[in-house]
Amino acid sequence: MNSIVKYVLQFIVLILLQVLVVDQISLGYASQFIIPYVYFLFILMLPLTVSNGALMLLAFLIGMMVDIFKSTPGMHASAMVVLGYFRPYLLKLIEPREGFDVLKTPSIYSMRRSIYLGYVSLASMVFHLWYFTLEVMRFSDFHMILLKTLCSSIISVLLIILAQYLTVKRK
Repeated sequence: MNSIVKYVLQFIVLILLQVLVVDQISLGYASQFIIPYVYFLFILMLPLTVSNGALMLLAFLIGMMVDIFKSTPGMHASAMVVLGYFRPYLLKLIEPREGFDVLKTPSIYSMRRSIYLGYVSLASMVFHLWYFTLEVMRFSDFHMILLKTLCSSIISVLLIILAQYLTVKRK
């Protein structure tokens, strides 16, 4: 499949998965602490060779699409741009000594599982911390921001790992 078509389909599927499935899950009382997001997987799965400008633009676009569906004016776009900005640094932080194969797309099968888990976990923490900080907008509630970030990140990482095992083909 043409790589552009593949990424457009991933873009659409992840947005629809987020707004039509994940956002509809009710966890009762825990819903105030656990708000999982999985659509940021799109940015994490982009090739390592994508330019920073393209990365930031795609992050902004997917964030704006989610903002439109959820009526959150710019919060998701902002969190995605922050994630897009930090992605190269996160990859550098977890890069093994032998480096990454730049021809491969980051996935649970193209990286060692422990490295991929670290990559997704760090990215999830960055995304959620920024998003919940914007949502609360008070540093007096920083303990609540950290609690929501931790709980939401754990569930998001589990959903992303599950999605990887269900959709990515082992080569």
